[in-house]
Amino acid sequence: MFDDAKKSKLYDNVTLHVLAGLGRECLMDQEGIYGDQYAMQSLCPNAKEEGIIFQPSEFGVELFLWAYGRGDLGIHSFLKRKNQFEPIEGIAIPSGCLKTRS
Repeated sequence: MFDDAKKSKLYDNVTLHVLAGLGRECLMDQEGIYGDQYAMQSLCPNAKEEGIIFQPSEFGVELFLWAYGRGDLGIHSFLKRKNQFEPIEGIAIPSGCLKTRS
């Protein structure tokens, strides 16, 4: 079993690996950040705890739409309120997660 310090280090390593991979594959902008409350406040002044903030790239949005079965939508319509993307069955969203909108 991992103690809290090892869990935190593992979380940091996995997070870095995932964010680097998304960036390398051009699925997100390079400006994303993660970290404690103070790191989050550099982009989201009202942040109250740690988190991850990133913006998908155009290619990332296009891939999401096709993977979600909505390749008929253009990337320009991704954030339109009329297009709702319900959670996919079997994928749990942990409590405490917040969605943001720019």
